[in-house]
Amino acid sequence: MNSKTSFSSAKHHQTNPEDRLPIRDKAGYSSGGMAYTLMGNAIGNLGNVVLNIGMGMNPFLVGLLLALPRAVDALLDPLIGTWSDNFRSRWGRRKPFMVAGALGAGVFFIVLWWMPAGGTEMGKFWYFLFFSTVFYLFMSLFAVPWGAIGLSMTADYHERTRLMATYAFTSAGAAILLSWLYALIKLPCFPDTITGTRWVSAGLAGLMTGLALLSVWLCREKQTAGQAKHATEQSRPPRRLGPKSSPFWETVPFSFLEVLSFLCASGFLASAVFRHISPFILFMGVTSRPLQSSLGGAGRYGRWAASFSFP
Repeated sequence: MNSKTSFSSAKHHQTNPEDRLPIRDKAGYSSGGMAYTLMGNAIGNLGNVVLNIGMGMNPFLVGLLLALPRAVDALLDPLIGTWSDNFRSRWGRRKPFMVAGALGAGVFFIVLWWMPAGGTEMGKFWYFLFFSTVFYLFMSLFAVPWGAIGLSMTADYHERTRLMATYAFTSAGAAILLSWLYALIKLPCFPDTITGTRWVSAGLAGLMTGLALLSVWLCREKQTAGQAKHATEQSRPPRRLGPKSSPFWETVPFSFLEVLSFLCASGFLASAVFRHISPFILFMGVTSRPLQSSLGGAGRYGRWAASFSFP
């Protein structure tokens, strides 16, 4: 039998009816993906243009404000995942965390951008650092269980791939919306950048919270056979962060490799450099030689990193 005959006679995979996901589940998970995209990228998109260009904050302090909360967020994610995995309630393991995260993220995103107009630069720094860290905590309370729900909605590999493809497609729409945030802030109906930021952030908070709660309502928390067996086991309390917290520390090497692989495969660092530098070019007309060199370096890194994306 030649290769052509072998391929033509191969049986095409058929997803079992019980593993198929209705449109409701796909729409619900995609809604959560759009909420997560907005939560995870809104501060990064607004940070430079509002804090540095709008408020005149020191760029070094702005860099710290964009980096430190995400570092704390990275440490909290494994703990929230362990807590959710071992949580038992009449509403399931995931949805109580998702509701709390959706509501908390919406409230603290508004509080974050409604900082007092007066005060010193360091006062604004500490205000933004505290409330952005709290915001990312609630974002993780939603995002980690939401991601886990997607992995357990179906036991079929191909149906799960279709679910993730739907989520990726719809999340791109949320990413496009983020690109228009500064244009919305600068609408003529707002007297200045700060006022525009406050009202746009309120609308964005309502949108991300609404999408997240829609995900909670539409998604049905299912369990594969292995997960159902684990659910019957006695609930274990989450372990504290420390040398004895093996579930946490066991994830550290994998998390490091995961982040490193992502950077190399997609050239994420190059796009991040351009994203944070471009506002200064577009809105301030900065054309200095060091800035041009930075953009050139980002492009070279992107071409180098793209070579790792081939299988």
